[in-house]
Amino acid sequence: MSTSIRKRPNRVVLCSNVGVDYFLFLASCVSAATGEVSLVQAVEEGRYRYLAGRGAGARVWLRFLMYIVYPLRLIWAVLRARPSSTFVVTSNTFFAPALVALFGLTRKAKVIHLLYDLFPDALEVSGALRRGGLRARILGRVARVNFRMPAAVVFLGDRLRSHASGRWGAPRCSAVIDISTDTRLYSPVCPSLDARPIRIHYGGQLGAMHDLEALAAAAHAAATDDRIGSQVAFSFAISGSGANRFRTLVGGCGIEVGATIQASDWRALAATMHVGLVTLSAGGATVCLPSKTYAMMARSLSD
Repeated sequence: MSTSIRKRPNRVVLCSNVGVDYFLFLASCVSAATGEVSLVQAVEEGRYRYLAGRGAGARVWLRFLMYIVYPLRLIWAVLRARPSSTFVVTSNTFFAPALVALFGLTRKAKVIHLLYDLFPDALEVSGALRRGGLRARILGRVARVNFRMPAAVVFLGDRLRSHASGRWGAPRCSAVIDISTDTRLYSPVCPSLDARPIRIHYGGQLGAMHDLEALAAAAHAAATDDRIGSQVAFSFAISGSGANRFRTLVGGCGIEVGATIQASDWRALAATMHVGLVTLSAGGATVCLPSKTYAMMARSLSD
């Protein structure tokens, strides 16, 4: 009589400082494939948006959660993990992949770095850091460790991999994917293209990595044009360092500009729109991929 012993699967731990919807979708996909997944995060999306939209004190508390509490949770998760577990760690917080890889040596953990935004490059593009300055050099060392210590790095797009590998060194193993979105969350009903006005929407962050000047100029020109102004209606749900500047640039022409909203509310809003806008500066296009790119297309794929 022969018996077959099935080895118990290793635990997969997914780590990101904010539990946004595409991160949770990744968790559901990995769970379906492995049957065993746990999450480590600092805050849920709703809490994140609430704190980010409040005063200075709330934003300081948010940073404390993301840069102090979350790393401590990561360390605790690694030390408690089953030997040879797999950790999928996003670049939010930017030093998290290196931190997990370092402490993971004690548990023989395999770490996969899921690169959402590239630092210090994103801060340099935004103007927050001077390229070649002391802080940029320090963060650059973290970037190199983020690429060297993990078992693999997963990039969102070939352009990001080319730029990142050229500057910080090629990882020993890498792959390219598109950012995910769960089409089951979207309504398959789209507004008729025969309806007027054509509703055009931009939702999410609008800051130094986005070409807000061109976006505002295009929206303002269309909204005030005698021929097409009555045929289009713009809707913006934005936050970030460029939000107030954008409001000033489009002020007085009837364009709707509100604050960012929670993902579930945004999906309901997006279902009423004909066209979704995405904009990046030339530098921003090398260091990040807007999640709304695929979210706006998900309606046509949902059943």
